[in-house]
Amino acid sequence: MFQSLDEEDRQLLARVIRQDERALKALMRRHQRLVYGLCLNVMANREDAEEAALEVFLKLWRKAEQHRGECSVKSFLCRIAINECRDRLRRRPILTGELAEARAEMSQDRLAILYALRNLDEEARLAIVLYHLDGLSVDEAAEALEISPGVLKMRLVRTRARLKLILEDCDE
Repeated sequence: MFQSLDEEDRQLLARVIRQDERALKALMRRHQRLVYGLCLNVMANREDAEEAALEVFLKLWRKAEQHRGECSVKSFLCRIAINECRDRLRRRPILTGELAEARAEMSQDRLAILYALRNLDEEARLAIVLYHLDGLSVDEAAEALEISPGVLKMRLVRTRARLKLILEDCDE
């Protein structure tokens, strides 16, 4: 009989709680792309995203017992990643040289999208990032954001409309 991926994740997490390093490595292999992608989309800098993603798994190691089983392990990791990125962004001043360097490497379309995302409030930006950029389902993204799926759907509709207006302004 086949186990669902979520059930396998839950078993691995139970082993991480017992300080099983191999279980942590298995969870890292399974979810590192998702966690790194989420961190990259929020941090907009590869180096910062790599550091944040590593910290996410270190926090999972130290705080795995805080998972109460109310959401999937995937959503739990996304929640840790969101909080880690928020903390890092609050502590980090934006350096103008860093922005100029990042802008030089990006296409106009990517710059416009990044600009539009930066002009959204954090809740709206995270909804778009989790659902559209990181590919989480509505239920998974809602769990990660600790809101109901219905609230997430409404937030996505409103945010897409705002993004459209922001991007239209960029074209003018």
